[in-house]
Amino acid sequence: MKTITLMSSLTPSMKTGWILLLIFWRTPTSIGEIYNYHDNIIIDLISATFAQSIQMCAIHCAMKSNQCTCFHYNSLNECYLLNTAGRLPQSRGSTGHALYCSSDASIGGAYLGCFADVYWDRDLHKLTATVGALTPQACIDACRNLDQGYLYAGLQNGGGCHCGTNYGKYGPSTSCDKACPGDSTQICGGYNANNIYAV
Repeated sequence: MKTITLMSSLTPSMKTGWILLLIFWRTPTSIGEIYNYHDNIIIDLISATFAQSIQMCAIHCAMKSNQCTCFHYNSLNECYLLNTAGRLPQSRGSTGHALYCSSDASIGGAYLGCFADVYWDRDLHKLTATVGALTPQACIDACRNLDQGYLYAGLQNGGGCHCGTNYGKYGPSTSCDKACPGDSTQICGGYNANNIYAV
């Protein structure tokens, strides 16, 4: 009750200051707890703002509330705030960027590239039940529906759908060349090679 009385006696500017202080206090040591890290998301980055640190960029995103669900920060102190409502802005010509996204952000469908795999130690360890008409979206949905916190879906050799929280330990591959059974215009990996998508 004393806390409520104290907050009610603060001016609006003082309340804003306390809110910023609380966010800043939590953010520096716990970005990984608040935001999931996604590497190499192929996305267009538009309209950067300046931020002295990744913590300040996280604060900018947090202050935007539902208008910012992901952010990108780089060594040039550029802070890009992104909203995943609908779909992240992607294009074939864009390059991979590191993103930090809130746990409820939907970045499904972001293509990460083709990566090598080996059968005795899978890059993405969870093999889902065979998806009949396999497409990238069907595999993404299958990994998401497991509801086990998987961040990535990998399609392999035109028929396999794997899920995991990390990818890329065997490096990139050029062997993703199998058409998807559910959509022949899309590629569903190759022999010991995964087309990786963000879940």
